[in-house]
Amino acid sequence: MPVAKSINGPSLAVIKRLFGRSGNCCAFPRCAAKMIDGETVIGRVCHIKAAGSGGPRYDAAQTPAERHGYDNLILLCPTHHAVIDDDTDAYTVGRLAKMKADHEAQVGKVPEGTIDRAAQLLLDQSVSSTNQSGGITAHTVNQTIHIHGSPAATPGQQEQQTSLATARSFHTDRVRLIGADKAPVALIASGALILHVIPLGGETPNNAAFEEFCRRPDRYAPMLSPNARDWDIRYTGGQSYLLIGSNADGLKKEQRAYTCAFDTGAVEAVISNLALGQADEFLELPHLE
Repeated sequence: MPVAKSINGPSLAVIKRLFGRSGNCCAFPRCAAKMIDGETVIGRVCHIKAAGSGGPRYDAAQTPAERHGYDNLILLCPTHHAVIDDDTDAYTVGRLAKMKADHEAQVGKVPEGTIDRAAQLLLDQSVSSTNQSGGITAHTVNQTIHIHGSPAATPGQQEQQTSLATARSFHTDRVRLIGADKAPVALIASGALILHVIPLGGETPNNAAFEEFCRRPDRYAPMLSPNARDWDIRYTGGQSYLLIGSNADGLKKEQRAYTCAFDTGAVEAVISNLALGQADEFLELPHLE
């Protein structure tokens, strides 16, 4: 007798449909959290009726296909995933099904290209483990996307996941700007080595770190040098930053390298031409902690 193939998680087609009707945001009312930000997966593919026995709203009568089917899945941000699973009395199967339907009726469809990318990000690195049916990881930051019924992330893990997502988004956005010749200072060549050092929880201003950057710019020269050749404190787009250049003639000239320290504590260091100079003078930032 042939053995039926077990279904251990949502299929690619199901996840594509789910993202396509999500508007790329959390289904919880009035939550605007993105599910996919650039190449980073932030959202969670969650089961309305839990994937495993003992999980929230688990229904033993469901078949595997029903359990991992479109009607039993909802996209949520990590925060509302935890809120819903922590209060099963308030968040019943009926309420979650209505929440999903209302959300899909209110938002627009995601473009087809975005749907394909999102689904691929989710399924590129599928993993399965004890008490977890079809856990999915994002290959860009190795961030696990937990399915309802699997062990919930601790508050510390949730904070780290959020920080990793923020770091990835920051890096992606900055690389895109630099690649479009929109760096904070002119570079001598288009090719560049770009380094970002981003503290955990770096979404809000870190006044102590930024004051240290501004007070001692010589410690953050972009290349091996006893001092910063030219520097300036700027304010653009609601954000303050300290810009340190490598050109002895000042920041108005094209730079081979620069360091940009933001008021969040994040640091961007760029070398624009690796063919010049010695290897031991690239991105010398020994005082970063």
